[in-house]
Amino acid sequence: MRQKIWQIFMNQKFRTFLAVIFSIYCTVTLSNGFLLYGNSLIHGRSMEAIIFCIMFFIVCRYCFSITNKRKTIVAIIVADIIACLLYIGAEFDNYHTVLIPDFSLINCFLGFWILIWCGVILLFKIMDKFEEERVVLQCIWIKKNFKGNNRSFLLFWFGLIVIWIPVFLAVYPGIYSYDASLQILEIYGKWGLSSHHPVIHTLFLNGCLSLGDFLFNNYNTGIVIYSIIQGSIIAAAFANVCNKMVEYHVNRLIVVGTFVWFAFNPINQIFAFLTTKDVLFTAFFVWCIVLTVEMTIDEQFFKKKKKVVEFFVSAVFMILFRNQGKYIFIFFVMVGVICFKETCKKFLLLSILIIATTQIITGPVSTLAGVQEGSVREALSVPLQQLARVYNMRPDYYTEKDLILLHGLIPKEGWESYEPEIADPVKGGFNNEFWSKNKLELGKLWIRTGIDNFMTYVESFLYGAYGYWYVDSSPRVQAYIWFDGFFMEPEYNILNISRNSKLENYEQYLREISYNLIYEKIPIIAVILNQGFPFMCMMISAGYIFYMKRYRLFGALIWMFAAWGIILLGPVICVRYAYPLIAAVPTLGLVAYAYKSVERYE
Repeated sequence: MRQKIWQIFMNQKFRTFLAVIFSIYCTVTLSNGFLLYGNSLIHGRSMEAIIFCIMFFIVCRYCFSITNKRKTIVAIIVADIIACLLYIGAEFDNYHTVLIPDFSLINCFLGFWILIWCGVILLFKIMDKFEEERVVLQCIWIKKNFKGNNRSFLLFWFGLIVIWIPVFLAVYPGIYSYDASLQILEIYGKWGLSSHHPVIHTLFLNGCLSLGDFLFNNYNTGIVIYSIIQGSIIAAAFANVCNKMVEYHVNRLIVVGTFVWFAFNPINQIFAFLTTKDVLFTAFFVWCIVLTVEMTIDEQFFKKKKKVVEFFVSAVFMILFRNQGKYIFIFFVMVGVICFKETCKKFLLLSILIIATTQIITGPVSTLAGVQEGSVREALSVPLQQLARVYNMRPDYYTEKDLILLHGLIPKEGWESYEPEIADPVKGGFNNEFWSKNKLELGKLWIRTGIDNFMTYVESFLYGAYGYWYVDSSPRVQAYIWFDGFFMEPEYNILNISRNSKLENYEQYLREISYNLIYEKIPIIAVILNQGFPFMCMMISAGYIFYMKRYRLFGALIWMFAAWGIILLGPVICVRYAYPLIAAVPTLGLVAYAYKSVERYE
């Protein structure tokens, strides 16, 4: 039966007829208002409707002609996920809630879904083209005999550093922002080390400042030292991606595009010299992805001591530089056991050693060093937001006994200050002592509230995370990067760190990127630099890998999906949290093409 249906679909006349129906349907349904505050995407009573209808027909007809059964099914699955999430994002962006589906809404969604499906088919076709030998970019510095090795790595690394020198001069001595002042207070302010911020990053940052003071009697010079070291490390991680692409004969156009993304993407340029833990985490996160690709392709990987040690060090630092890194690694191990079943014992042994090492460092060693435990409130951001949404939307739901529990955990003013896109106003008054004594009762209250208000809970979670997949706007509270510093008041900035830009015009350009998001005024670039863009790339890559039956490569892809899943549970939709995914986008090219490229050249 399925074969007969497919044979009918493969009939040229039927495909043409179907393309006509689909193009008319898309034009009519997208002329109905929904996505843009009730405004239609296409004006039905205008010439543009006819033009769009013709364009839809051409696209649909072409997609039908280039697809096959497997590609069609995979594209349907990918299109389903992307279309649903984009629609949910549009609903929150425009109406601040999830609308109840009706006939008009479903019609509009189906028209939108058809276009997404066509887009996925076209992207698969483009990705196929990149595997063909005829897609070649003649480039002076990438010749046919240019192979990935230490020399080429150094060339990429040096190239990135040279391009970033003006950036460093513009933000000189560095971008002292986010939690840097609070981390300095842990040592210089004698607050005491806390696991709220990765201890390794706190020690590294304070160590650089101490070195600057010791050598030059100037804390600003310490920031210079920090910026140079961090910039060099992240540049090395990026250079490693480019180098591996060359080594695995990935299409040269992709190699050039990857280098351009790393070197000239203003978000990369800013974060390279920004004093936040997320940057060094990103460096080791990207390095782990590249090594996982090597692990997938090279059957002798676990016999090479240098590679094993390199992965061990990268994974340990990745975990230590972000508290959620261990959960990302655990997800990787769970998938890796399936993907690397031929070397499962060695893989598990190495993974256990990595987990044990990090547990010892963050456990007994940290305790002996007097590191204070961070507040559990960060891990409770999603549950607290869910309770707060019910508290504000159904004020009569909670009993007096419930309110005693809730107000003991967080003051009444905190619950009333609920904002759906950021948990800070609610969790700011979190009482750790009360939580420790009443966690069981509070847990029961959260479960009971969720059972009675299931859709409110779901809506709360989606509302607090939709910026990590929705690309049509910047739906985040911290829409910008704290370019001019955060916690810079005298009581926090006790070392008087200040900026002394050497290239003020360049500095102003980066400030416009950070605060005014000037790139959002440029079509296409606005989407590419959006923090939801990595998810779209991940979905297309996952679909393509599945379509090509390269299932082992999911071991490398899971790093990004795990990181994406973790930030959905964070307290705020924020560029900083999404940065590891933004920086890692080019690694998807390595994941998608390295395996096939090696096969072709063997």
